[in-house]
Amino acid sequence: VINLYSNYRTIGALATIDQGGTAPLVLNLGSCAVTPYGRAAKVWIDYNQNGVFENPGEMVYSTGDIANTVAFPTIHNANLAIPATALVGLTGMRVSYFETTAANIVPTGTPNAYGEVEDYLVNIQIPAACSGTPIPGNTLSTASVVCPNVNFTLSLQNNVSAMGISYQWQSADDINFTVNVTNLGTSAFQITSQTTSKYYRCEVTCAGNGSDISTPILVSMDAVANCYCIPVANCSLGDLIASVSLNTLVNNSGTTCNGAYVNYTTSTNPSFTTTLLPSSTYNCIVGSGAYGQDYAAWIDYNDDGIFSTTERIGFTATAIAANSTASFPITLACTPPPGQHRLRVRSAWNTGGINITPCNTQPYGETEDYIITIAAAPACPSPGTLSVTGTTHNTASLSWVLNCATATEWDVQYGPTGFTLGTGTIVSNISAVSSTVVTGLSSNTAYDFYIR
Repeated sequence: VINLYSNYRTIGALATIDQGGTAPLVLNLGSCAVTPYGRAAKVWIDYNQNGVFENPGEMVYSTGDIANTVAFPTIHNANLAIPATALVGLTGMRVSYFETTAANIVPTGTPNAYGEVEDYLVNIQIPAACSGTPIPGNTLSTASVVCPNVNFTLSLQNNVSAMGISYQWQSADDINFTVNVTNLGTSAFQITSQTTSKYYRCEVTCAGNGSDISTPILVSMDAVANCYCIPVANCSLGDLIASVSLNTLVNNSGTTCNGAYVNYTTSTNPSFTTTLLPSSTYNCIVGSGAYGQDYAAWIDYNDDGIFSTTERIGFTATAIAANSTASFPITLACTPPPGQHRLRVRSAWNTGGINITPCNTQPYGETEDYIITIAAAPACPSPGTLSVTGTTHNTASLSWVLNCATATEWDVQYGPTGFTLGTGTIVSNISAVSSTVVTGLSSNTAYDFYIR
């Protein structure tokens, strides 16, 4: 159990920082709870050393509101600009983190019983005037291998902070900095992210005394398979995915909890994968365990290790009852990149399929990942799901979802239920937008219909 207040000032200065300089800040915010709640954190520094953290003048960082859909832990990077007017010497610093909105967090008091306040000391000093040519040394990074769009901090081996020092960070695709050279920030530290491997360096200049460039560092991209979030949940009571069936993918994993996250992407079982067509709609059949569950599914179309909102392909409209199966439609994008991609199917108790997210912490449920293949987009995309909107004793009104189809004419083929496709009656060249009425049917007879 963590105290609501912890005083770390007794350990001495947490860091030494310069008047008018910059200082990197990294917050690692976790929780002792399973279910995430809305939360926020703020940091203050008592620049005038009057014992009061005046808000907003001395509030140096705020996370803003962190939604309850964001899983623990969260890492926050910031580059603090220290005022040139800050008093020198040991100075108080306060970090507050609570289950509330950022607006409710103030430097004194606790907004509720769930959170913590921590106090530290920082040593603010007057930077000496620079002289001679700076020697920045090696470029340092908080991470040498990163996932796409994840922040990391660059710094220098040697502390060259002084009056008259300036910085220019750069990135490039090659160690000689001749390909795709990009100027970044001008602070002593650089917070950045990347989607491809990059080299980084910093040119440090002492006004009137020359400059030098730090030794470059390469920050590589991690394998995408290592970048997917692993959601936290509990399936030990039977809140699980008992089965998944999608096209030719069939996995009857049963009602025993095999872990709240199961990765089937490395399986060689041919039943654990399938090939799907762009712009097509399929039924995803899922089975529940001892408790009813809601379900949702995603495909990482761009293979960036993130299941974005636009990559959700379907979800249940209502919860599936305990120990039963049901289906929900999933619809693929019109022109997704062909090839292999990761599919995620997730269940959650008492959540609602539309509210399930791919990464957040859930009290109960399970997540399963698969590798599926998306075929090349067809020249004439599927018209989508065919529905019957009404019948009489000898007619059937049909409609279909256009989805990605760009066709202007359609054919309907029908026959008694179970007929072999290709042997039925064809109604050709239907030019209506997405509906037609088939006439001349026999009363008291069941039919199958197809749309082309």
